[in-house]
Amino acid sequence: MTHTPAVRAAVSSSVPLILHAHELEFQVVNRLSEAWIYKVLHRSSRIIACAQAVANFYSNTYAVPAEKITVLHGPVNLQRLVNNSPKAPAARSPLPDTVVLGVVANLYYLKGPDLLIEAMVKVLEAYGGSLKLCWLGAPKQDTPYLLAIRKLIQSKGLSDYIDIQPASSQTAAFYQNLDIFVLPSRTEAFPLVILEAMLFEKPVVAMDVGGIREVVDSKTGYLVKDRTPEGLARGIMHFVKDKKLRRQTGKNGRMRVLNNFEAEIQTPKWLEILENL
Repeated sequence: MTHTPAVRAAVSSSVPLILHAHELEFQVVNRLSEAWIYKVLHRSSRIIACAQAVANFYSNTYAVPAEKITVLHGPVNLQRLVNNSPKAPAARSPLPDTVVLGVVANLYYLKGPDLLIEAMVKVLEAYGGSLKLCWLGAPKQDTPYLLAIRKLIQSKGLSDYIDIQPASSQTAAFYQNLDIFVLPSRTEAFPLVILEAMLFEKPVVAMDVGGIREVVDSKTGYLVKDRTPEGLARGIMHFVKDKKLRRQTGKNGRMRVLNNFEAEIQTPKWLEILENL
């Protein structure tokens, strides 16, 4: 939906147009004019939404007829992840009994790193064992927000517990070395990192925003309904002390992804839409 020459040319043409809608809320309204959004949406022959939450957003906010929208969740593939990660950064602590939490997300405000830091304070107060949090997704160069987050970590006395690593597309080893995957985002459409973590049998603790609730529930993780640091801490504590629960929840998540979101399942659905235009 971006306002580029190629998109403008496609919108002005007479060929059938398919829009893949994979963002909502702030990511849409803060980047594009209302007039352009309406024009692209109503010019499109078919809109593919990456989650039901995204479909609802465009239907309710921009009056797109529901029958014009098809929900196709984003696909993931375990083999691609593994092949793409020959030298992936690791998260595992040298201490064998350490519970390792991990995040894969660009580090900026909407991803909620400040919320997770506040939650970590509460988790460490309640948990007597060894704990480590690794965030994979920091910008390669210092930004004002990154510096502010580092300062917040230091002020909370968490420098020994939180490790911030640069963004990387090589994530397989990172996922493998986690015990719990956490996503504290303030807003999301349908984050594929959750599906990726589930493929590696990791329980997911995530905020109840956007399409996350379409894959995370009590069988595959913990959905933070109140979207607060306190709720996030409760979700983490739900798994920290129970290794058996982590394993079973991780297995449930993997099966859900393989049965519903794997690329081999999703690809024929895309082809069917293209063939029926």
